[in-house]
Amino acid sequence: MEIKLKVGEITTKKELDIEVREYVNSIPQIEEIKSIQDRTKVYERVTAARRFVKRVGEERLKVTRVIDAEKKKYTELEKRILEPLAKVLEKAEKSINDYDNWQLEVEQTRQKNAQKAFESVNFPKGEVSRLDTTYLPLPAPSDGIPTSEIKGLNISISYEIEDFAKIPEKYFMIDQEKVLADLKQGIKIEGIRKVEKAKTRFS
Repeated sequence: MEIKLKVGEITTKKELDIEVREYVNSIPQIEEIKSIQDRTKVYERVTAARRFVKRVGEERLKVTRVIDAEKKKYTELEKRILEPLAKVLEKAEKSINDYDNWQLEVEQTRQKNAQKAFESVNFPKGEVSRLDTTYLPLPAPSDGIPTSEIKGLNISISYEIEDFAKIPEKYFMIDQEKVLADLKQGIKIEGIRKVEKAKTRFS
């Protein structure tokens, strides 16, 4: 798109560049103003340059106001046309996300139950204490599909404080970076629990 310039007598980009350089070179490079004469000189040049900047901005507005008006009309048209689809998508995506969170809860419950069952198993003498399907068959997920294989499903992990009284003193005046760094290293901190939420990506 070709941009047409019209700032006073200036009609080309080259002329505009020259004018800018003239203003740059004409403003005295005074580090510190120490007299009224210096102040007046700088003030006059700065005022003239500011007026020039304002004129350039006014010309820009003549172009962008038209674009903005067209953009507003298009946005309103887009919203009106797509609104029925947006409502359907919102409802469907919420249903999927609700299911994903439910599936995550089922998986977490399954893992907790498996761990409890594992801890209650009396292994034969000399047997390595590990989760072994010989002694502990694991139940399948609710739909028979592991959460890791559900298309578009990502698990976001965050942490929230569940009991301030149990948090070790070294984490008070809480250094969030230190807390998160230790948690990511697998260090368990009493009083803080991991929170997992299903976050569905639609592509």
